[in-house]
Amino acid sequence: MNQPQTQILTQPLASIDIGTNSVLLLIAQGRDGVLEPILQKAAVPRVGRNLAKTGVISEESLSALLDALREFRSIADGVGAKLVGAVATQAFREATNGPDVLLQVNSVLGIEARMIAGPEESRLSYVAVANRHRLPDLAVLDIGGGSTEATRKGNGTSRPMGAVRLLETCGHDVAACRARATETFSDLIEDWKGMHNLVVVGGTASALAMLELKLAAFDAAAIEGLRLSHTHVTLAIERLSVLTPDQRRDEPGMDVQRSDILMPGLCLLEAFLVATQIREFLVSDRGIRYGIIIDWIRQQKSAAK
Repeated sequence: MNQPQTQILTQPLASIDIGTNSVLLLIAQGRDGVLEPILQKAAVPRVGRNLAKTGVISEESLSALLDALREFRSIADGVGAKLVGAVATQAFREATNGPDVLLQVNSVLGIEARMIAGPEESRLSYVAVANRHRLPDLAVLDIGGGSTEATRKGNGTSRPMGAVRLLETCGHDVAACRARATETFSDLIEDWKGMHNLVVVGGTASALAMLELKLAAFDAAAIEGLRLSHTHVTLAIERLSVLTPDQRRDEPGMDVQRSDILMPGLCLLEAFLVATQIREFLVSDRGIRYGIIIDWIRQQKSAAK
């Protein structure tokens, strides 16, 4: 009865999160009840590019996605990691060819990837953050490319508006982005206000942290648990809004693959902070890919009892 549990705790485990903008690989192990990363890899096929206009995942984005997944599978196999799960999110839910693309994803990965709904996205993000940040009254905000999820006390809400979708809806018009972002959270109920322990995950939060720390390259350890404020977000929007695209890419700490969608993402973050009257938050690199592995470990331990 003990052998399966020993394997769970020692064998590297891998998961893949296929988002609207990026696709993320995590290889990790459980240590003292907390999932710790061994290796992470990201690619930006932007499967949600022009999705609102065309209704489909383009051949260009599909080709880039499958190339990234082949590389991720090879990396996982190369380090002896078990690929325990992969999920596809908002872009796959919206695209008319989403199910067909998912079949191609499955063929490349050799496992069955799941197309998950917004509430499941919200739950996985919360599980991931709660495993690392064991805070009272924890709330988690996950700003993605195609949707944004917020979870508190086990109750989550998913909005079909993310950084990529907001960029394609409003362009680089800051006033329009702010107005549309405000609409996105206009119906949050009173219970969401006044939270003290908000953790923000996703590319927008990580990119903001990189900007604030002026990091030359992504550093998960440096950004994990970084405390930022509403003021940091507003000042970043104002600074980016007056720069040309080239100037944005040249900003110290800028993630060049996210330079065009960072400002819309920040508008969503700012709007959520205003709606909930939250002044400060923590940044975390934890997200859906961590939740996938944590779920798998729990299921295996339960089955081994």
